[in-house]
Amino acid sequence: MSLLWLNWTSGLDYKAILSKYRHMEMYMVLTRDQESGQIVCDPVHGNPRVIYSPSKFDSGNNLMGMVAMAKILYIQGAQEIHPTLPGLRPFIRAQGESPTSQDAAAGIEDERFQRWLKEMEAHGNRSPDTPFSSAHQRSSCRMSSTENDGVVDEYGKAWGCERLYVADASVLPSASGVNPMVTIMAIAERISSAIAEALVEETE
Repeated sequence: MSLLWLNWTSGLDYKAILSKYRHMEMYMVLTRDQESGQIVCDPVHGNPRVIYSPSKFDSGNNLMGMVAMAKILYIQGAQEIHPTLPGLRPFIRAQGESPTSQDAAAGIEDERFQRWLKEMEAHGNRSPDTPFSSAHQRSSCRMSSTENDGVVDEYGKAWGCERLYVADASVLPSASGVNPMVTIMAIAERISSAIAEALVEETE
């Protein structure tokens, strides 16, 4: 994934970065967006088509996370920082500089690093140049208290259909904004208990 998100400048630059792959780490900034999108069927080819345009708020929120991540990486001693912001030059530490050197004593207040952060903020994380991705998709079969508001009830049973249950991330009412593993496990346990109780009632 590290190579997928590198900004493209030229074949030569890309090869130079590839030579450092063994020393690379990739980090993602996850944010909970306010806007929504659509997945529709392409009328020509019949393939799924994603329609999504990030709002000014969501783009700014994402950029704020990228700036915070850059600060963390700088303090941790990263020699190079390559945000996925096309047109923004990477931050590269001065030759011989290390997290313990006198030059790095200023921490994130280092003048050269601060100037680069201002360049990142000025970039604005603009679409369509900046790529966006989605992680941990969910909420396509939302849990609800009424049939009109969702697909399944509070026990994971599909509205209007017997013996059909959903017990995964799709029943979450909305995106959680954080990794949902523990939440999904808890919901799956609750729904599986409901299924077991329903089966017992059927056999009595």
